[in-house]
Amino acid sequence: MDALVTAFLDANPQFTPKTRAIYYFTLKMCIRAMGVTDWRKVAAPQLDSLITYLAVHGYSPHSRRRAYVVLRSFARYLHGRGIDLPVERLPRRNFNKQSLGPLSPQELGRLLAQPAQRNTPQEKRDAIVLCLLWATGMTSREMCALSLGDYDGAALAIKGRIMPIYPYARTLLDDYLRTARPALCHDAAGGALIVSNRGAAISMQEIQYIVRQAGRAAGIDSPVNPHRIRLTFAWYLLQQGVNGTEISALIGLAVGRLPQRYRWGRKRRRRA
Repeated sequence: MDALVTAFLDANPQFTPKTRAIYYFTLKMCIRAMGVTDWRKVAAPQLDSLITYLAVHGYSPHSRRRAYVVLRSFARYLHGRGIDLPVERLPRRNFNKQSLGPLSPQELGRLLAQPAQRNTPQEKRDAIVLCLLWATGMTSREMCALSLGDYDGAALAIKGRIMPIYPYARTLLDDYLRTARPALCHDAAGGALIVSNRGAAISMQEIQYIVRQAGRAAGIDSPVNPHRIRLTFAWYLLQQGVNGTEISALIGLAVGRLPQRYRWGRKRRRRA
């Protein structure tokens, strides 16, 4: 069974080392839970055993979702090798995953006021992370990829699109570049625009942590993450009458129209 798992991972060279490790250990856990030694012998009872195992052993909703996603991905690979797993038995519900709409103006104002003190390089960096996520609607992945050359003093070049930065955001960014970034970065940062506490280019996990902590400090009861800020950015533009196609281009979506998930908050607030 290990040979097929290894072959599956090798067939996906786009996996980062971390993703590869997650897939490997998740599939090993599935093997242990199902109690099988041959993927060809996996049938409905074995998948039922996996579902029960995850519930009895206290796996979180996130861990269960991840296990099912990994196993479905692996099943598609096995199908090409002539092995069919009955993965349709796996749950597809969201395990109490909370669907979050856009932030209210009051919540957004409190979030962007974080951190309350902006004296240290880390605090100034956290402030600009929050500000740029809101000012541009970029993803955390796009923020990680920003370089010094992407900022010209008035706008940011984000994956081929030019996003003007409003004056307050420019003031924060210029102050960060002048005082905070030099104190944080070292050679490992290269030309990264946003730098982590370790002095290297910031990671998606660090951005998630900064946003989550800022949401708690702002007293926002529901979870806050970079995608929710992006959703809020799109929702506010919709409220101002901007065409969905234009918003889609602004936030860098490949599709020609704004997907329904970015319009969801608008509908929810109309029903309220």
